[in-house]
Amino acid sequence: MWLVCVLTLPCFALGATVEWMELFGIIGSSIFLKTEYQEGLSKNEILWTFISGNKSSVTILDHMPDKTTEYTSEQFKNRLKFHAGHGDVEVKTLKREDQGNYTFCLNGQDKIIIGLFLYEHHKTNISSLPMSSVSFPGIHTADKCSAELIMWKKRSENKKNGKRRETVLELHTKSTKSVILPRYMGRLDFKDNASFILHNLTSEDEGVYELCLNNAETIVQTVVLKIKGVSSKGSTIKVLLVLLILPFTGIVIILVCLRSQLKTVSRRLISHIPPCFATFIVSNFGICFKGRNKDVNTDEASLTDPNSKTIRDSHGTALQTYTGPFQTEVATCDIDREEIVSVAYFKPAYLDMDSGADR
Repeated sequence: MWLVCVLTLPCFALGATVEWMELFGIIGSSIFLKTEYQEGLSKNEILWTFISGNKSSVTILDHMPDKTTEYTSEQFKNRLKFHAGHGDVEVKTLKREDQGNYTFCLNGQDKIIIGLFLYEHHKTNISSLPMSSVSFPGIHTADKCSAELIMWKKRSENKKNGKRRETVLELHTKSTKSVILPRYMGRLDFKDNASFILHNLTSEDEGVYELCLNNAETIVQTVVLKIKGVSSKGSTIKVLLVLLILPFTGIVIILVCLRSQLKTVSRRLISHIPPCFATFIVSNFGICFKGRNKDVNTDEASLTDPNSKTIRDSHGTALQTYTGPFQTEVATCDIDREEIVSVAYFKPAYLDMDSGADR
């Protein structure tokens, strides 16, 4: 800060008006040195100078109307971009040695002095258990002197409010004033460098915390806090879907197995049907079995005779013969292949169509 005073005293002594501005940047990023002038400076002589520490002032940019702009500093080689209309300069890929005072001179007169303060950005990932405590880092004492306002902000996102940043802790370096978010009251212990300890962690404390300076655009610390044992909404939904699908899948598998067992049992039952019972089924329901049931079969030759139908066993013995026109459906079934082999129609012998009486 003493450097700023040394530079500005001659200006005030001469009665000149020089505007002082502070700018904060992150090493490795880019920053704009703005003059706040409107369009129309390209026809004027513009000079940008830089001074750092106890070094001498050096010219980094020299613009003359209708001439090519000269970049004269080896330190800023290929890292400056000049906007002639406003007189602004963009400094790319900031380095630690770029910290210092930049003076904007218009037509031979100093107009603006910009004090650039640079910080390194640090990112930390922290995992902790519910109801435990966690420490958040602050800024260095030397950096603290250049900031009037230090804030810890938490990024949050929800469907109702969208993305937003809420201030967890706010410190004013020029006074003892401090502000703490109400829901952190009694759980947050802080120091004057903005480091703090958060106690009794809950699931709501999980998120991204950012240490910001002054206008909250310069972020020097980023802390990603993860509370162990707290799953995201997406993970919870996936778990619920799995819990719902697994029982349903089990039921389907059980039904398939039962269906297979029922088929096996039914086949075994049919294969053990006594010949007399099979004969009864054939005579009354017109169903004949072929395949595993070798005791009952149809005499397919008799099907060619319109006035007879013979049921024989596996030894060729006639079990029962029907006469008369074929009117009742008889199906010869192959149980092994589960298909109907042949179908015929006949009238059972105990129905006398001519007399219309039952036998």
